[in-house]
Amino acid sequence: MIGNPQWFRPKAFGFGVVPVRWQGWAYAAAWIGSIALPFWLLNARHQPFEAIAWLTLAGGALARDVWKIWSE
Repeated sequence: MIGNPQWFRPKAFGFGVVPVRWQGWAYAAAWIGSIALPFWLLNARHQPFEAIAWLTLAGGALARDVWKIWSE
């Protein structure tokens, strides 16, 4: 886990966390960029299988990190 639990609060409904400090917003933006950019580049290179594989693995890593933040 890289994210600090103090940067987030649990969502009121459903699973997940919501940023409450600027560090949390920056952390969320970094996750979005690190998932979206390689996905976009792989699609641009006409590699849909690799793009879906990347999206699946990166989404799993994000879900694990959110779970760790949420459980603390």
